[in-house]
Amino acid sequence: MGRTIRSLLAAVLVCCAAARADVAFSATAGSFTEVGDGWDGFNHDYSATIWHVFDQMVLFGVTAGMQIDGGDHQFPLLASLYVRLPLGRQLLPVATGDFGWVFGDGANECAWRVGGGLDLKLGDRSSLLLLAGSQMGLDALPTRAYLRGGILLEF
Repeated sequence: MGRTIRSLLAAVLVCCAAARADVAFSATAGSFTEVGDGWDGFNHDYSATIWHVFDQMVLFGVTAGMQIDGGDHQFPLLASLYVRLPLGRQLLPVATGDFGWVFGDGANECAWRVGGGLDLKLGDRSSLLLLAGSQMGLDALPTRAYLRGGILLEF
C-alpha cells in the first residue's frame, strides 16, 4: 500500500512538471473525533497534499495522510479542492472538499470530506492554515469531525 501511494504522488509530480504548471504543497496535522463522542481523546490526523494551482484562489490536488484512532491506523488517499474566498487581503476564508478512498484497519471504503477554515497569507507564496470539517464514509468508517493546522507553500 505504501508503494502505491508513493507511486501515485510521484506520477502527480511528474505530470505537473511536464505541464509546466504551478505547483503547491501543503502539510497539516491535527486531531479528529467521532461525531457525538466529544473531544475527549486526542486522535492524530496527518496529511500532505500536492496541488495544481489553477489560479491564486483555486487549487486542485491529491491528498495522502494517516489517521490514528487508538490502535487503528487508516490511510486516506483523496482528490482535493481548495478554494480561497475573496473576502479579505491577508486572512482569507477557505472552503475545502475531498473525495476518495480510506485504506486501513477496519475501513477500506469510499470517503469524502467537507470543510472550511482560514488561510493566513505570509507572502505571495506561503500561508498558514487552520481547517475544520467533517469526514464521512459509506459503511464502516464513522462520521468524524476534524481540526487541523498547517502550512501551504506555492512554487
